Amino acid sequence: MKSAKELFNNINFVFKLVEWILCLILCVFVGDLNTSYYHLKARDLIVVASAGYFIITFTLFLIYIFDNTNILYELITIFVGAILFLVTGLLCIIHYSDGKDRGTTLVVAIFAIACGVVMLVDWLFLFKKRNE
Repeated sequence: MKSAKELFNNINFVFKLVEWILCLILCVFVGDLNTSYYHLKARDLIVVASAGYFIITFTLFLIYIFDNTNILYELITIFVGAILFLVTGLLCIIHYSDGKDRGTTLVVAIFAIACGVVMLVDWLFLFKKRNE
């Protein structure tokens, strides 16, 4: 088990923490205001992305704590997550004017795109680390 100082010196651990927090925020928005997403054609994708990657990023977070990382597994899951969140955010923006709760839709789009960008940057750092 690594110390907190060692963990926070690892940039990929910090990315996992940020990704987990963003997924948690998305889960809260989607969970509390679930009825307002029925108008969105991307509703199922939002639920799968936020709840699914909340669990996945928490698992990766724990793997870093117990020092049992697998870079290939991380590369695959983080890349898929980045694409999933970017598509989710873009679909929310596309369907922004379709529904009643436009403010919530915009907030979910912003957080989904932010999470996708953080995951993409994390993926780039992991890819660089793998090739060293």
